[in-house]
Amino acid sequence: MMRGRVERADNENWRCGSLILGSGQRDIAAGICQLLEKKEGMFRQKMMGKRVNYACRSVISPDPYLAVNEIGIPPYFALRLTYPERVTPWNLVKLRNAIINGSEIHPGATHYGDNQDTKQLPASRKGRISVSRKLPSSRGLLTQHGKSCDYEFEGKFVRRHLQDGDIVLVNRQPTLHKPSIMAHVVRVLKGEKTLRMHYANCSTYNADFDGDEMNVHFPQDEISRAEAYNIVNANNQYVKPTSGEPIRALIQDHVVSAVLLTKKDTFFSADEFNQLLYCAGLSAARPVSFNGKLGQKVFILNSDDEMQPLLPAIWKPVPLWTGKQVISALLNHITKGHPPFSVEKDAKLPHDFFKSNRDKDKLNKEEKADKDASKVKEVDIKTRKEPDEDKLLIYKNYLVRGVIDKAQFGEYGLVHTVQELYGSNTAGVLLSALSRLFTAFLQVHGFTCGVDDLLLMKEKDDERRKNLLDCAKVGEVVHLEFVNDMGGVKIDADVLQLNIEKKIRSNGESAITDLDRKMISKLNEGLSKDFFKDLLSKGILKPSGKNCISLMTTSGAKGATVNFQQISSHLGQQELEGKRVPRMVSGKTLPCFPPWDCAARAGGFIIDRFLTGLHPQEYYFHCMAGREGLVDTAVKTSRSGYLQRCLIKNLECLKICYDHTVRDADGSVIQFCYGEDGVDVHQTSFIAKFEALAANQEIILKKCRQGLHKSNSYIKGLPSALEAKAKDFVQKFSLKEKNPNILKEEEFLKLMEYKYILSLAQPGEPVGVLAAQSVGEPSTQMTLNTFHLAGRGEMNVTLGIPRLQEILMTAASDIKTPVMTCPFQVGRSKEDASCLADKLKKITVADIIKSMKVSVVPFAVHDHKICSIYKLEMVLYTPENYPKNTDISLEDWEETLEVVFVRELEDAIQNHLLLLSKISGIKNFMPDSQSHASNGTDDDDVSGNRLQREEENDDDDDDDADGGGVSEDMGSDAQKRKQQSTDEMDYDDASEEEPNEGELSAGSESEIDLVEDEIEVGKDDAIRLLDAKDISYETSGLEKSSKHKSKDKKNVSEAKKKKRARAKLVKKEYDRAYFVKAKGMHFEVHFRFTNEPHILLAQIAQKTAKKVYVQSFGKIDGCTVVTCQEKQVIYYGQNPKDRKDIPLAEKEKIPALQATGVDFGTFWQFQDVLDVRYVYSNSIHAVLTTYGVEAARATIIREIQNVFGSYGISVNMRHLTLIADYMTHSGGYRPMNRQGGIAESVSPFCKMSFETASKFIVEAACHGQTDELESPSARIILGLPVKVGTGCFDVMQKVEV
Repeated sequence: MMRGRVERADNENWRCGSLILGSGQRDIAAGICQLLEKKEGMFRQKMMGKRVNYACRSVISPDPYLAVNEIGIPPYFALRLTYPERVTPWNLVKLRNAIINGSEIHPGATHYGDNQDTKQLPASRKGRISVSRKLPSSRGLLTQHGKSCDYEFEGKFVRRHLQDGDIVLVNRQPTLHKPSIMAHVVRVLKGEKTLRMHYANCSTYNADFDGDEMNVHFPQDEISRAEAYNIVNANNQYVKPTSGEPIRALIQDHVVSAVLLTKKDTFFSADEFNQLLYCAGLSAARPVSFNGKLGQKVFILNSDDEMQPLLPAIWKPVPLWTGKQVISALLNHITKGHPPFSVEKDAKLPHDFFKSNRDKDKLNKEEKADKDASKVKEVDIKTRKEPDEDKLLIYKNYLVRGVIDKAQFGEYGLVHTVQELYGSNTAGVLLSALSRLFTAFLQVHGFTCGVDDLLLMKEKDDERRKNLLDCAKVGEVVHLEFVNDMGGVKIDADVLQLNIEKKIRSNGESAITDLDRKMISKLNEGLSKDFFKDLLSKGILKPSGKNCISLMTTSGAKGATVNFQQISSHLGQQELEGKRVPRMVSGKTLPCFPPWDCAARAGGFIIDRFLTGLHPQEYYFHCMAGREGLVDTAVKTSRSGYLQRCLIKNLECLKICYDHTVRDADGSVIQFCYGEDGVDVHQTSFIAKFEALAANQEIILKKCRQGLHKSNSYIKGLPSALEAKAKDFVQKFSLKEKNPNILKEEEFLKLMEYKYILSLAQPGEPVGVLAAQSVGEPSTQMTLNTFHLAGRGEMNVTLGIPRLQEILMTAASDIKTPVMTCPFQVGRSKEDASCLADKLKKITVADIIKSMKVSVVPFAVHDHKICSIYKLEMVLYTPENYPKNTDISLEDWEETLEVVFVRELEDAIQNHLLLLSKISGIKNFMPDSQSHASNGTDDDDVSGNRLQREEENDDDDDDDADGGGVSEDMGSDAQKRKQQSTDEMDYDDASEEEPNEGELSAGSESEIDLVEDEIEVGKDDAIRLLDAKDISYETSGLEKSSKHKSKDKKNVSEAKKKKRARAKLVKKEYDRAYFVKAKGMHFEVHFRFTNEPHILLAQIAQKTAKKVYVQSFGKIDGCTVVTCQEKQVIYYGQNPKDRKDIPLAEKEKIPALQATGVDFGTFWQFQDVLDVRYVYSNSIHAVLTTYGVEAARATIIREIQNVFGSYGISVNMRHLTLIADYMTHSGGYRPMNRQGGIAESVSPFCKMSFETASKFIVEAACHGQTDELESPSARIILGLPVKVGTGCFDVMQKVEV
């Protein structure tokens, strides 16, 4: 008994404890902040989102026989999900039967009630029958429906089971974009245990059937049901909001079946033809209009529902129909009652796909024919004029030529055109019918892959092997080139290995990158031969028309050429983080290879294929690459999730108002017209597809005339660009057709106007959320790592999610890889370009040191004092990569070393000694001596102060990512105080030292300009400037280059003599050098030390040498010559205002300069050579401070496009303009984090529900802020409908008094 009590008490404590505490910290009671903040806090877990009733969740399974907008619900769920249906005279019989069935038999009910109370149905059938009779009394039904019995129905409802034809919301997590929640029509499927869904929804939900689970929500009132049927219905989500391309399509087997059904040689007898059409299940697709009484036998089928028969394509000996006619009959039936349509679209299959029925003789003939290539080409051109199966044409509902493959389910394909012309529901019916048809056909026809599909012809296979072995041999050639840059000379294998090791060990990471890049490009050269391109189309044993794998990869059903190639040809180079397989310390990639092996195989180049198996080493490399993909995916998910949350929270309030402006919750205008033309992204596809519009004028006019009212006073007519394009099209069209009356210009423009008005975005559309989802959702598909710009390792550009975070979330003022580009003026040659690039490159003292020697005289007498003397000798040389066309002479080297280098070295030694003395606690230093040293400090701030500070900043960033960085909230002052207390050796000017990141971005630019102006005065002053106390440390860090050396050598020639006289070493009282000599390629300096600890002078000198520049221009680090076809270079020809697209061939002729580091002033100085109208930088902050807010906005758009473009993802321009407009709305460049857009929000609730709730609550309480409940977050917290979409207006009832 006692034990029972103790256990009970324990359980009680545990329960209370777990209420108060978060998971994992059972010992500390949770405070108020912990209850509110983070994901587990009150705001995000209990108010913004909640657990709900009337929902179910289960595993999903496919079912191709459902309609595409249906979902199959197992009876287990149907019995438990209920809907409170009001009792009316019309549904009375149905509800009575439901009550009699009770809660355990399917179309039943669980409760009934009225305004006063709800009762559960009795368990006995008798009791239920009596309840069903008490639903409105029979008197009410029989008498006239007048005022006498209205009260009978008032407020009575029955909680009935979920039934066929109900609508439910279906959702799969993660819910990344709008179509991740759609409304489906229910079909209760007896005997099932899982949710059933059609294949067409897979790409929308990003679902597969390997165990994915999905949630189903059952809306509980008529308004939500109406919205679900008409707005959220799955058929209406045909295009994705990101880019306006179709997202719902038939996949995999259905595509294969479609190709097999519609190719030329598929014929059917009458029975087969009719059976296929019957299988398409079209009669079930639309409700049958039925005139007879219920319960009578049906003798006459309704003629509306009959399918019009088609005449056979072949009459004798037996009538046969083609597969194409099946499709035509289907289209005829679906578009019944409307004009027919036409569509033309290229297929994915190449034109000679089905013709390859060759044998060896033909192969030999082909090889001979290749010699007479020119003749063949002429013949080809003649024959190819006639389009074949590779171009699908449907004319007036008849499939005339071409096969249906993946392209017909994509953009501007068959289904997309039907959706545009006849509406989403018709497209849904078409997809459902095609799905059933293709399923039925494939069951009859069969489709399977065997080993004979994978085999290559004997001679081609041998040739493949020979080619691959040649590729594998390039390793030695590349390594020889890599070691002695001349290349070509043969070396003994052992010597080669030694040299490789020496070079890699001395140059580190850069050498490895360089070698990998050379190897990969050389191997790609070998693999991109025509032989490998044709191997999988012409070299396979089974010809492509009959080869199942070839059919799958070419038609777009599943897989790509890469998969076929890995099975039948070779696996290729395995890459990890964009490099080859990394070496261990021993120089081996795996223990079984010799160290520094130069074979391509050791670096992960695999010539094996899956068909004949892999060696263990190859298998291991392949697994390494596979593992990297998995890790990358896991890391990516959290990054992109946080990015999307920041975007959504910032942009959630933006919606289109009734005057077509986009406004924030407080009414401030973000855009005067959404996306600058007011067009909804979902409607953009066909607005400029003039051929399709012209071919189907009749249907569009019929569709438009119904819904056209020119009551819109805000948008007057077509946008000018669209109008110009349309006129241009009409002229070209009439020339091409040779019949000028086919398309009249005014008619076509009228049609375009209708189309444009139909395409305008609706007021109330939550465009902010759409834009946020459209950037967030594709970001989950991007890989994380940074890519090299094609073929050049030194120019590295941040891409992927890190770059998006830089642009959108942090709005960083100093980005990781700043780049600046500018094209040369017309007429400048490549030589001029490389000459200028050489002048702009940075050269450090470390680059020109060949060897360095330090000798120490432990005891010597100097100036009658005993001291130790350190002698530093350096031998200089001109390295291979030294710029050839630079103005820097040997005297400049000498001067730099004697003046700048010695000064820097003195300061570095002094700082090092200070550090040593602090460590050993020998002396108590007076603050004044410290300040002298501190001004000379540089990047490696000796006290370790800077490093510590950077680490703390890093921690803050990580906290941000997890949702709440506490350290940042202390405010900059408190943070500084904390730092001073932790680090007693802080400098005395610490308070000015570190402006917070935000202040830095605003203030430091002007400081830097000021510094530059002073520097121009002359070298003497420039170096004295280092002494000035008023320059804050941070600035000297940013601008160190120009202080170490005056603004470099612009006027070298004239100023040579003067400069020689002017440059002197600035002395300080702690200087130790007493002998400095720089002559030619030799430099020597002697230091004397009295009573000071031993130092490692060589290390200090090496560090200093890397930071002193012989030549440098502002903040530009490196410079290369590229052409104007690079993505980062902007070029629009002679007149920038026209914005003409210049063809690539022309762009390639014009050289451009690409610099790492951003310093516009430097480029402006060369405006006689550079076309500075086109200067561009990827640093948005630099563009903002130099060129203003409009330029910054254009740069944001261009940069985001560039990030997505490199992954081949298209995001509609309208989303990007909106994001850019929001970020630059206040005239600056505000980030989308809690310091940026959120901080400026007018709704305290919106701020609290984002991050750091307690901070914002305190702030709102202190300042007495109120929330007007305009923002979506605030309304959700209070459980109100959000004021966007159907919630942005009220319906008024006209009351007669």
